[in-house]
Amino acid sequence: MGVVLSNGLRDLTDKMEYRIDNEKRKLKRKQPAQSEKPYGCNNWCPVNENETDISPLLQLKDWLKQEYLKTIPNLCKVQKAMRETFPLQQRDINNKPPMSVANVKIVWPFLLQEECLIQYYSISTDKRDAKSELMHGLTSKSALVYRHMKKSN
Repeated sequence: MGVVLSNGLRDLTDKMEYRIDNEKRKLKRKQPAQSEKPYGCNNWCPVNENETDISPLLQLKDWLKQEYLKTIPNLCKVQKAMRETFPLQQRDINNKPPMSVANVKIVWPFLLQEECLIQYYSISTDKRDAKSELMHGLTSKSALVYRHMKKSN
């Protein structure tokens, strides 16, 4: 006759442990990502159009386009309007597919001016000394920025 190696209890407990481990792995996979914000962006806050009335922001956006056409725009009001429309800027820039630099210039013309670009960077990253950090980043990555801008034109 045959020799009994085990009563099957060990096999059963091993299978149960494997099952528990597999279920734990499934739970870990199903958890949503901690953050959906893009790399480096602390204020990832596109406006939720279902919860917020964006008509005042859209009016400000239109006003900014008109102000850009003026010979001497009111830069103080422009910076205030750009700060207030930040959620729309985020929404437009981070849309899929991403907006090209040429389209940004049409939709948010002031955003490509130094003061507004630094303000945008400062708001989106929560950096106090945004200008020096942005300039350092542009210096170290200027070739990459140039290739991107050349490709998007």
